[in-house]
Amino acid sequence: MRSRWSMLILVWTVLLVGCGSPDPEPEWTTIDIGPTASLSGVWGTAADDIFVVGGSSTVGEVHHFDGEAWSKMEVPEVGLLSWSFGFGSDDVWSVGRGGAVVHYDGTIWSEVDSKTEQDLWGVWGASPNDVYMVGGSPFSGETTILHWDGTEIQEEELPDEANPLSVRSLFKVYGIGSRVFAVGAAGLIVEKTSEGWIRHPAGSEADEDFVSLWGTSDDDIIAVGGRSGSQFATWDGTSWTTSTPSQNFGGLNAVYVSPNGRVLVGGLQGSIGYLDRESNDVVYRDSDTSIDVHAIWVDPSGIAYAVGGTFTDPGIGVVMRLEAN
Repeated sequence: MRSRWSMLILVWTVLLVGCGSPDPEPEWTTIDIGPTASLSGVWGTAADDIFVVGGSSTVGEVHHFDGEAWSKMEVPEVGLLSWSFGFGSDDVWSVGRGGAVVHYDGTIWSEVDSKTEQDLWGVWGASPNDVYMVGGSPFSGETTILHWDGTEIQEEELPDEANPLSVRSLFKVYGIGSRVFAVGAAGLIVEKTSEGWIRHPAGSEADEDFVSLWGTSDDDIIAVGGRSGSQFATWDGTSWTTSTPSQNFGGLNAVYVSPNGRVLVGGLQGSIGYLDRESNDVVYRDSDTSIDVHAIWVDPSGIAYAVGGTFTDPGIGVVMRLEAN
């Protein structure tokens, strides 16, 4: 009898350990896309059509993945490109330092006159003829909102009452459903309405920069940020509420809601993980880098990409990939 139980225990041990059950969580792994400077944005249309942007302070870079290999694209002579967004493989926008705006038509990247020299940090559009770009130099500039109407870029006014602290920068813009929001320095959150741009208070805890935002519907949007420590704000369709995770390892720069509903986040010193919506905590996971993570994007198959970089010339960039999430 004792030998039979010993055999059963041995069999179960082999099944549990030798077969790898339970399956381990997938890990973020660094991938080689060739020589790069700093990287700060990632967007794509499909698993075989991905754009990563960045550069040095004076030279912008775009790297493209076609499903098999990465290649560096030729772009106009502009400064570091901060962010990308588009509507298809032949309609992609990227914005960056010194008012840089470039557009890809499926064949070439062309510079578009932004009519500003302010740094631009974010771009998003509802349609090819309705694209917003936001920015402002944090220390010496002014808050900037630009709009592309299909013909030209024009600046939009941010009223004083929508910016009571006179912050100098908006960092990202994002819309879904009927809502278009932009987030920026000192906890500023503004929305585009039929009456113009208005401010949305985000609570007493919203006292640091919000850097990025993403959502699944017009009553479920998440903004992340923080400089001394991570913060995030949630929009429920009526108001914004700001929270501070208990596991606070530094500010957050990136957020993306994956197809399965998981809220992926990234931030300072290579920190990356996901937001547990039930506990309002960030669950951090190991990454291969200590470089700040600036952006996350998930392709339609569920594979996630995270990019990061050091914004001091000549700049160092990193691209990480998560096979399943």
